[in-house]
Amino acid sequence: MFKNFGKVFKFTLARRFDSKTYKTTTILLFLLFLSLPLLLFPLITKATSDEKEDVLEGSNVEYVYVAGDGLVDPSTMDFSLLNMLGAEKYSDINYVSVADEESALKAAKDATAEGKKAVAVWIDYEAPMNISEVADAAGSATGVDVSALRAGSVNPGQIYIQIIVPDDSELSTKEVDRLSSYLESNSSVVSMILAKVNTTMIMELVKTSSTEMYTAKGHATGTVLSDEIEDNAKAKSDGIMSGLGFAIPYITLMIMYFMVIMYGNQVAIDVVLEKENKLMDTMLVSVAPESMVLGKYLAAATAAIIQVVLWIAALIGGVFGGIELVQFVNKDVYKMIKAIVDVLMGQNLLNPVNIVLAIAVIALSFVLYCSLASVSGALVSKQEDLGSTNWIYAMVILASFLAVLMCGGMNASTTPAVLHYIPFTAVFTVPAGLLLGNLSILNGVIVIFIIALTSVLIAVVAGRIYKMTSLYKGKAPKINEVVGMLFGKQK
Repeated sequence: MFKNFGKVFKFTLARRFDSKTYKTTTILLFLLFLSLPLLLFPLITKATSDEKEDVLEGSNVEYVYVAGDGLVDPSTMDFSLLNMLGAEKYSDINYVSVADEESALKAAKDATAEGKKAVAVWIDYEAPMNISEVADAAGSATGVDVSALRAGSVNPGQIYIQIIVPDDSELSTKEVDRLSSYLESNSSVVSMILAKVNTTMIMELVKTSSTEMYTAKGHATGTVLSDEIEDNAKAKSDGIMSGLGFAIPYITLMIMYFMVIMYGNQVAIDVVLEKENKLMDTMLVSVAPESMVLGKYLAAATAAIIQVVLWIAALIGGVFGGIELVQFVNKDVYKMIKAIVDVLMGQNLLNPVNIVLAIAVIALSFVLYCSLASVSGALVSKQEDLGSTNWIYAMVILASFLAVLMCGGMNASTTPAVLHYIPFTAVFTVPAGLLLGNLSILNGVIVIFIIALTSVLIAVVAGRIYKMTSLYKGKAPKINEVVGMLFGKQK
């Protein structure tokens, strides 16, 4: 039945590989899928990091000349304490206290003229105020009853800090804004400096603390709560796995539909080609029609699978390469991505055997749909007639998807078992089931066998239709003639 199948397969595959279009498309898209993540991942991370730029990026200000409004005398205070707070890029600023605003601005201008990056800082200090005392004073002066105002509360006052940049300064707005943010975030320290709190006391007050959380059981063993949460990640990641259970079937649909639509028509063209060249009568003498069809569509499917596998490999390589490059842009984002990958690994999602079986199911399902495309090619005698038969494989893939959707099979955890073993619907349910651990390896092997057997049977049917249409010249065979040929009863 499959006489000279190997020769047909090798010839068709070699012709496909020699195609300039095939080579160019494969190489260009391979480079695109590889380079795009390598470029985009670091760029997107950099853009996001810039939007969330922290004050600790540094302001580049070298000298700060400080003056006050008279309620306080900054010249008697040591603002260099701000260099002792542990901020990496704010530990070497020269704070100089001066008598008044004019002196501060002049000193900043002189420093700028000498090539230094300097600013003047004016501190406007609003003293604390006892509301009860103010109310009593106002009542005495006006004769108005102010008992309702005597709440006994205290307005803590406020500090207003103004940064004045010399006109010819090289400092950018962003650099000055960073200094402003730094002083604002440490306003409590500025308040203590103005209040002349003892330096030792200030350092004690700004000490950071480290807190660790334990459960009672964890405390006895020295296991902090964060470690326990990590240990229990499998039990707490149902949301992630559920999301993947919904996503994988849709991703599979997009991959399969793209491949079938892109390559199915080419398979049909390969099958009908010899009919147009009038070579089929000669070829059918030395090659069985089943071998002709099977060899042609398997060669076309193999070339397509190799092409797509190369593209996917390039995309995966680009993604992982891009992730590694992210660590040079933002280590926090890199750690977050690595943590996500660790969770997936912990859920056994990346089990190599299951991945191989899932890929095999997708590849063989593509071969199955290509066999339907060969039927489309076998039914016609000219390429221009393919438009009347190509609907066969397109409608079957859409009908299979709708059947899975209506039966609730798009959720990997609730897929009806029967959908796994129907060859045309298996591609939408089995890969997700294998990857998420809902199906065993044995289930995957059984499905692969069913899909492969169905593909061969369709090839036999397509071969007989091919032979039948090659012998019927001038008019399309009737339905009863098609059925007769399929069962070997047509003479």
